[in-house]
Amino acid sequence: MVGGSSPSGSARKLSISLLLVFFIEPRFCYTYNEVKILIKLLFIIGCLVLLCLTLLPSTKLVLAQQSSSHILTTKLTVQVFLQGIGNAGDYENPKSKGNMNPLHKYRNITIKIYDKNNKLVKIINDIVSFDSTSGSFIQTYDVKDLPDGKYSFLIKVKNFLSKQIIGWIAISSSSDNVLPPITLVAGDMIENNSISIVDYNILLSCFGSKALEGGCLNKQAADLNDDGYIDGVDYNLLLREMPATGGQKFIPLATPTLTPYPTFTPTPTILPTPTEIPGPQTSIQDIVPLPQSITSFGGRFALTKDAAIYVNSTDEITPIGQYLADKINPATGFKTKVIPTQTPPITYGNIYLSLVSDTSLGNEGYNLEVTQSGVTLTANKPAGLFNGIQTIRQLLPAAIDKSSVSNINWVMPTGKITDSPRYAWRGIMLDVVRHFFSVGDVERLIDEAAYFKINVIHLHLSDDQGWRLEIKSRPALASSNHYSQDQYKAIIAYAKARYITIVPEFDMPGHTSAARNAYPSLNCGYGDNLCPYNNYTYSFVSDVMSEVASLTPGQFIHIGGDESSLNTSAYDTFVNKVQDIISSKGKYMIGWDESSRANLKTSSAVEYWINGGYVNEAVNKGAKVVMAPVCHAYIDFSYAYGVPGGAGFVGSCPYLSVQNSYSWDPNSDIWKVTDKNILGVEVPLWTETVYSMNDIEYMVFPRAIAMAEVGWSSQNKRNWSDFKNRLGSLGSRLESIGIHFYHSPDINWR
Repeated sequence: MVGGSSPSGSARKLSISLLLVFFIEPRFCYTYNEVKILIKLLFIIGCLVLLCLTLLPSTKLVLAQQSSSHILTTKLTVQVFLQGIGNAGDYENPKSKGNMNPLHKYRNITIKIYDKNNKLVKIINDIVSFDSTSGSFIQTYDVKDLPDGKYSFLIKVKNFLSKQIIGWIAISSSSDNVLPPITLVAGDMIENNSISIVDYNILLSCFGSKALEGGCLNKQAADLNDDGYIDGVDYNLLLREMPATGGQKFIPLATPTLTPYPTFTPTPTILPTPTEIPGPQTSIQDIVPLPQSITSFGGRFALTKDAAIYVNSTDEITPIGQYLADKINPATGFKTKVIPTQTPPITYGNIYLSLVSDTSLGNEGYNLEVTQSGVTLTANKPAGLFNGIQTIRQLLPAAIDKSSVSNINWVMPTGKITDSPRYAWRGIMLDVVRHFFSVGDVERLIDEAAYFKINVIHLHLSDDQGWRLEIKSRPALASSNHYSQDQYKAIIAYAKARYITIVPEFDMPGHTSAARNAYPSLNCGYGDNLCPYNNYTYSFVSDVMSEVASLTPGQFIHIGGDESSLNTSAYDTFVNKVQDIISSKGKYMIGWDESSRANLKTSSAVEYWINGGYVNEAVNKGAKVVMAPVCHAYIDFSYAYGVPGGAGFVGSCPYLSVQNSYSWDPNSDIWKVTDKNILGVEVPLWTETVYSMNDIEYMVFPRAIAMAEVGWSSQNKRNWSDFKNRLGSLGSRLESIGIHFYHSPDINWR
């Protein structure tokens, strides 16, 4: 209190006064000395008790302050469920040999905490023990040094993956902070929370103590019995556990003979030829995507200014030959001619292109033979010749892709390549709504995609932010940046000349603000959706699809269909009607995986991005699938923590490295969805954070190259170590083309 004494202060003064009086003036006591001493002692004790009582309130205050300080300490609780395998058991699964094994009751855990700028702000290293009540490993940590705010977390447990990242979680000193439960899977080497054929195949390449050199993605996760080695025991454990853990059914391979080091097919030594030709040496083994079969002859072929390109007539093959000439002439300074003929001369140093009747090559396969005397490329269909030309370009020195003359010897390694794709659909989706891109930008992307045998460009043409294609019957739709119908036809023609199909997408019934603002009659109280029970809606859709179908030679029109707020009945009604409209225009409908809920025709398809259950529905209805899973294909994500560019976190997939783009198998990504159900693969690029062509190239490359190989090459021939070596050899080639690509530190670029 101001201007006075507190009660406790007055009591203390009274106690001190009594003590002074007693010691200074003891004459009030006239008893014997013993009695006087006893009275004095009792008096002193009473005063001390009174003094202690007066000090008690301040003691309570100190304790209260300490208690208050404790409340303000920030606590963080982390709970991890471990799905084990074999002797690396999770201490919970009764089927696991590790069940109740004391060696597995305690686990080393590392928690990395990142702020909103993806900056690492705290690392916690600890040993956690199994909690039998919750069936998990659970611990609470004092993180009082973290300011209140939002954070993301990376959790790593020894012998398990560090895949799971939670973002963004608000941390506050005024509340208990509990992370959502996290599940980690032992043996899950591709980090998709399941143990699959891919894990099995990866483990095959990881035997021996030098596991990381053998293409094993996660040594600790692959060491399934915790003995420090990746060996036949781990192989057999994975083999045994796969069916129970969600892996695709398969025919077991024979147990391999174990060697201390993984074995690979070495690059053949280039043998000297009778007339040795100096010059930059490429390897026939470095082709991307990986061909089905490669045989090296060990020699060299020299392309000279006297060479010609002979094509066996037909109006379609001559432009393919001219495409090759246009690619090699600027850098060589040659004036290579294209000569149509049924009987090409057998002379030294020429290139021969021809169609042959060989159905084993399909529509896109080819045979390429390079000898010291010439280059012969054959295919069953023109698209195969075009794909073979991309291989010829990669066999020439990297400078072949420059626009200015390089004075070098233009030599190629000799050998034979037989090649054809795994899937018919190998695509890139470009969102031109969030940010609009010119015809020239789209054509540049088409050229770059063709180089890696990508054959689909999926254009996202409408969304809430705008409508990007002229529709003459509905002119109000395209009021801002858009493609005229003539420009759209030019894009299609440009793509067709490179054997690329354009798939247009018009998102509906949700994501339709632009359409509903242009034509208000499309609104009828169903939120941000087109009205599902209004004839005007279907008249509008029919008009749009009539014009789009007449402009688009490809089979499919994409309707989007994702993230709609319509109830199930209204949504199904809408998709069923739109599917019938598209079918009436002579085209097939494809939509994001949510569209699986409708009564799909067997001619329709779905594009998988997030919900495997929906995809199973589609497959059960006989529809086909394009695989674009968010954690392997969404190239609008950042490459890694701290790397500029990207849209940030989505679910449990905070970033998408080149390795994650490559290391998966579409055939075993969703239970019961196999190659017979799959049309192919695609990488979508949403452009909220993409502003320029440089941005497009940076986000697309090299991840689209990884996906191109996933879609082209046989699964049993692919492994990460081999791919990243071949990808690294493309570094100077990408620079020669002028692609602004991300120089991933995981790749030895050269």
